[in-house]
Amino acid sequence: MTKHEIRKAANAARDVHPMLRYGQAIFNAVYKDQPQAAERLIDTKLDCFHEDGVVESFLDNIYGLGE
Repeated sequence: MTKHEIRKAANAARDVHPMLRYGQAIFNAVYKDQPQAAERLIDTKLDCFHEDGVVESFLDNIYGLGE
């Protein structure tokens, strides 16, 4: 998936589950696409599941700086 597709999937998940924060939805979407990459960032400063402010850095780390 691309970062755009991840964002789209996260927003769709939040439509169904509005209690999800954006970072949680992003993490879950990435985990479905690249579980090992997402797991590598758990409990790091880039863990967007716990910190919405690092979503872009999280995505850049997994999918690169393009897009």
